Amino acid sequence: MDWRNNYGVVPDALLVDMSMTQNLAILTMKLLLPPVFIIYLMIGSVRNVGRQKNNLKKFKIIEKR
Repeated sequence: MDWRNNYGVVPDALLVDMSMTQNLAILTMKLLLPPVFIIYLMIGSVRNVGRQKNNLKKFKIIEKR
């Protein structure tokens, strides 16, 4: 195989491979990001609820005084 004969073909194949892997990466990102984001939001809301309960407790203690 003489590389000079295939020089036009090989880069094209490499480019196609690169775009394929890029598309796969983008696809996996698109698939993975929403669940991660939802989980993050859920954790954040749970933490906020915990904070609100603590604040309510503090508020009740203040009210009793």
